[in-house]
Amino acid sequence: MFNRGIVQTAQHTIADFEVICALSSGAFGRIIQMRQNDNNKIVVVKRIQYINKEEKQIADEEVKMLQKVQSKHIVKYLESFVDGLDLCIVMEFCSGGNLRVMIESLKKMTIIDRKMPSSLTGNCSQV
Repeated sequence: MFNRGIVQTAQHTIADFEVICALSSGAFGRIIQMRQNDNNKIVVVKRIQYINKEEKQIADEEVKMLQKVQSKHIVKYLESFVDGLDLCIVMEFCSGGNLRVMIESLKKMTIIDRKMPSSLTGNCSQV
């Protein structure tokens, strides 16, 4: 059975955010860039359908995982709450885009172009 306690710790509701733009959507849900009204912080809100038992279990597991995993290499989980038929997962906004887009752009570059930024960084760190 799903655990609704996960989503009841939220500090905010969807009314506390202003939509900036939609970033992507698909089978996983919708990802929206938003501004938090109380502090003007830019965040990402992932909206996942939260209707039936299976969807709730999958969404709750994602929240549990995000709460447990904390690293400078992983998008930071901030909070989650239910809005209508969706679970909203609030996370930090990464202005550099997502890893998939970066990998696709690297595939289009020559090996020399790919190595150039890392060699410059390596030289700077030796100074």
